[in-house]
Order: sequence, then structure tokens, then C-alpha cells
Amino acid sequence: MTAHLVVCGAGAGLAMIGHFPHRPGLWVPHALGLAAMVLAWWPAARPLGEPVALLALAAVLGWQLRRVRTRCARWSGAVDTAAMAALIALAGVDGGTAVAGVHGTHHGGAAGTLPYAVAVLVVWLAVRHLTREGVLRDRAGDVPARPERAGRALGALRFSGGLVMLSGMTAMLI
Repeated sequence: MTAHLVVCGAGAGLAMIGHFPHRPGLWVPHALGLAAMVLAWWPAARPLGEPVALLALAAVLGWQLRRVRTRCARWSGAVDTAAMAALIALAGVDGGTAVAGVHGTHHGGAAGTLPYAVAVLVVWLAVRHLTREGVLRDRAGDVPARPERAGRALGALRFSGGLVMLSGMTAMLI
């Protein structure tokens, strides 16, 4: 489990670096998402860790939907947060907890959830692709000018970080 947490932390770090240097306020969802994930899987946080983590992610989602100005950024941030919440919730199906899913015998509470976790990743990838291609933008003002090379590199870091973090969370369910 520690290795999975390190992978998730590296993914969150990549995503935060993708907002560097001008938007440190956008680091908050990534940092809170990582904290929620650690809280959900931390054995000492039983039995409240998972519900508190899901409530924290719901608060982050509300913040993203209210505060993020462009529709594209709102969709990509919201789908990141929703995917993290879905993976944490999947770990607790059948009355288990994320901790039981990781530490239990033969998947504990997470038995049979791997196909759903993979589906979460597929939907996440599809929505992220649609936001990148501009499909989820409905006003001309939402379509920014083509980003410069540094902007594309930072966007790639944000995407890669999200993919690494969500893949690490999915690996915890195996």
C-alpha cells in the first residue's frame, strides 16, 4: 500500500506542477484530493476516514464548479475530483472500507470492483479528451488561443499527474 500512496503522491505532485508558477490557488484541489485519498486508505482513520474523504472531495467539487471560470477547466477539474471520489467509494462497496479493501483478505470490501474502477478511468480519459479537443466548450469566449509550448507542457503535466494518481488508486483495489 505504501508504494501505491507514493505513486499517488507523485501524480498529485505532477498535477500541481502543471499549474506552476502562476496559479498556486489551483494546487488546492490536487492537494486536498491527495489528502482525502490518504485519509480514506489510512488504517488509523477507521471508520471515519472514508466518509470524511468523500465529504472533502464533495466540497472540492463544489468549489471547482463555482469558482473555475472557463468551462473547459471546470469540466477537467470536476472529472478529476469525481473520479477520485468514485474510486474511494468503490473501495468501500459491500460495507467494506477503503482500508479493508487494501488490508483485507482477497480484496476485502473491494471485491469485484476492478471493472468499475477501469470504467471510471475510461470515462475520465474520455472527458479529459473532450475538454482538450474543445467539445465541452459552448461559447466562443471559452476557447483560448492555442497555448504556447510551455502551456502545452504544463497541460501535459496536469494530465499525466491525474492519470498517475488515478491509476495508483485503481491499483489499490486489485
